[in-house]
Amino acid sequence: ITDNPSNVYKYNIPEVVIKSGSHLLIWCDGEDVFEDEVHSNFKLSSEGEYIGLYYEGRLIDELSYDSINSDHIFLARVGDGGDVWKKVTSPSPGRNN
Repeated sequence: ITDNPSNVYKYNIPEVVIKSGSHLLIWCDGEDVFEDEVHSNFKLSSEGEYIGLYYEGRLIDELSYDSINSDHIFLARVGDGGDVWKKVTSPSPGRNN
């Protein structure tokens, strides 16, 4: 994953098994830790940002978002894995969205 489309290998997700119907939560907070939780080596900005998921250099999914000026606004997909994103007031890590 990356916040820079010019550097698609910025953070390599640790080797994990994600079972069908389950999720992997990655905290993009710059802590670069993989123990009980996965934390990327970059932090996403509330001022607007890009995030991309790549596999072997090929784009799998991406999102560019504008400023989110509240600690209580989150982005979620409309329909699990859907193409539409919307701002919501309740986070849903590890659940369908």
